[in-house]
Amino acid sequence: MQEFDQGDGQAVQSCGIAGLADHHGARPPCGEVNKIRPVSGARARLNGERRAAHGLPRIDADTLAATVNRAGNAVDEGAVRDVLAVFGSDDRLWTEDLLSRLAEHDGRYAGWTGEALAGVLAPLGVRPVQVKINGRNRNGYRREFFTIRSRS
Repeated sequence: MQEFDQGDGQAVQSCGIAGLADHHGARPPCGEVNKIRPVSGARARLNGERRAAHGLPRIDADTLAATVNRAGNAVDEGAVRDVLAVFGSDDRLWTEDLLSRLAEHDGRYAGWTGEALAGVLAPLGVRPVQVKINGRNRNGYRREFFTIRSRS
């Protein structure tokens, strides 16, 4: 059975993946299907080098292991002290408010993202949670999480 591309009427090779069809019931040609498959270590390193050359993060086993080893479980005590300082009298803050207060407190936090903040606080076991302030619920932090962790 020959299948034709609806756009130009040319014959296309069908990938033959059961259950994969668009809303008209037609299966996509092979070029439009992304197959996930394991790759060799050499291929993964080559892909990582290409990604790095284009300014993308490397995502291979070597890079991941190096990142984990580099991060370790070290706690940036200065950053934690600054987080507690900018909480002021508030018992909870949204992540975006905490980041803006940190940036005002010290310029080194100006480019920080929520992910960067979470990464610094992760070794303490402090994770962002849903915080409700004035009827609005967003990701944020509670001051009590820091005091509980510092006692243990």
